[in-house]
Amino acid sequence: ICVTEGVVSRIDCRNYRLKTAGAAPGKILVIQVDSAINPGNSGGPCFDSDGRVVGVAFQGLDGNDAQNVGYIIPTTTALNFLAAIEHEDDGTCKYKGVQELPFRWANLQNKSLRKFLSFTGNSGVVVTKVSPLAAKANEGNFLAKDDVITHIDGRELGEDYTVALRENELMNADFLITGKRKGEATTFNIMRDTKPIEITTTLWPLVPNAPRDHDLDCTPEWLVIGGLLFVPLTCPLLSYGTTEGLQASGYLGIYDFMDAELSKFRADEETEAILLIDILACDTNFGYDFNQRWRKLDTLNGRKLKNMSELFNMYLDACESIERAKTDDGKDTIDFLQFIFRDKSRIVLETTECVASEQEILEQHGIPKSVSPGTLKKAAKERGQNKE
Repeated sequence: ICVTEGVVSRIDCRNYRLKTAGAAPGKILVIQVDSAINPGNSGGPCFDSDGRVVGVAFQGLDGNDAQNVGYIIPTTTALNFLAAIEHEDDGTCKYKGVQELPFRWANLQNKSLRKFLSFTGNSGVVVTKVSPLAAKANEGNFLAKDDVITHIDGRELGEDYTVALRENELMNADFLITGKRKGEATTFNIMRDTKPIEITTTLWPLVPNAPRDHDLDCTPEWLVIGGLLFVPLTCPLLSYGTTEGLQASGYLGIYDFMDAELSKFRADEETEAILLIDILACDTNFGYDFNQRWRKLDTLNGRKLKNMSELFNMYLDACESIERAKTDDGKDTIDFLQFIFRDKSRIVLETTECVASEQEILEQHGIPKSVSPGTLKKAAKERGQNKE
């Protein structure tokens, strides 16, 4: 048992995510303490001087950055987590996340911006982006771009998006949303075209643009076509291993794209970014060099792709067209697969060669299947719906 003690340095509002900070649902309350929190301490209870549990050990800064700076998750946040757990009919439990920030904001300190928005108030922030999914769910009675948020739950927002937590102590206002229990409503007071409006809504965990955690909102998925290894963009993909190992894999080739994708709001629950993260060498793809560079797939045979299951179904269509050609006149066959990527590069493979080389590639690289179970199941469902 490891026991340490210290004092509370401050109450803060921080991003709980590390390598994929852009995908966070918002900043959440933490308590900073001066007691050491070492590897293996996370999840341990923290007590006050009266023996009451006040939080859960969370993380600490590296000794090279600061000495004895640790963070604990407050009891209120832990209780919100327990209250949000959903019990499924099959006896399992599911947790979807905290109430999520459905907008992005900018400060109103510039006088030209205030004049442009016709805003004459003393404080507030301007909305720059709104979650399409949240706006759709609220049927238009929601925040909009260029709204000025002046208050959240009656708490006045500063021009830097802070509210008073305690006397003379300002805090990032995210906690007014992320710190709520499941089902608890939020009230926004806004100015829109010089008119005051009050909006009350119940927020929820949004479907992120890049799934955040395995077994929570994603599972490992893959698809191999002619040695091209495709995967969806997820936070776990960017979180495993060392930073050096990730850089060596080639992700820096699209770092700017992925950084932007992590912080985007998802517009459609079914869409996902598809990445080429390796070319498994074989005769079929000979001449195409990976060059340690991930690439984002845009189109296959001129069609913009929505997700991994659509990519797999298009490949199946191509394979089936080749099979049909053996028994009919050979019309409408899809002889080639032309992959176009975000960087405008192109890979063209012959469909029959992709099929013929599949087993050899899988055996050579120890891959159990050419397509992951999740992608296969989703593709089969969509294929059945299309036939109906």
